[in-house]
Amino acid sequence: MKIAGVDPGATGAVAIIDTQLGTLELIDMPVRTVKIRTTKRQRVDAAALGLELHNRTLDEAVVEQVAARPGQGVSSMFHFGRALGVVEGVFAALLVPVRHVRPQEWQRAARVRGGEHVKDHARDRAVQLFPAYAACFGRKRDSGRADATLIAYARARELGEMP
Repeated sequence: MKIAGVDPGATGAVAIIDTQLGTLELIDMPVRTVKIRTTKRQRVDAAALGLELHNRTLDEAVVEQVAARPGQGVSSMFHFGRALGVVEGVFAALLVPVRHVRPQEWQRAARVRGGEHVKDHARDRAVQLFPAYAACFGRKRDSGRADATLIAYARARELGEMP
């Protein structure tokens, strides 16, 4: 079974776990730069994501269910929601069923310690579970890869496909 875990957003990633082969494939979220007034912003590139995924056979995609956080601006939340919609649209176009999972659910299922440094704990847990891919989780900015990996892993465990 091939399960794609998705951490949506411009700094997110897609992790594809093949439970039969025990392999992991990581795709950093493809982005494009757009100019908004005088500033440049990164936005999820739907076409590039579709190209990355179109030749892969996926049984299911599990996307992190995002919500507003205290102190997050209206504009940034709107763009984050737009990124989620882009991701859902790409998987729909590829006829891949999409499930949503709340962060607390996948973190509990993947046994990620909570707290102030949950992103670091997620990277550590991804290294524990997939030591052959440890170099992919070494930097702080690799937390999107770790989250996507653990989202897919949590679903595979739920289905009894992984220990």
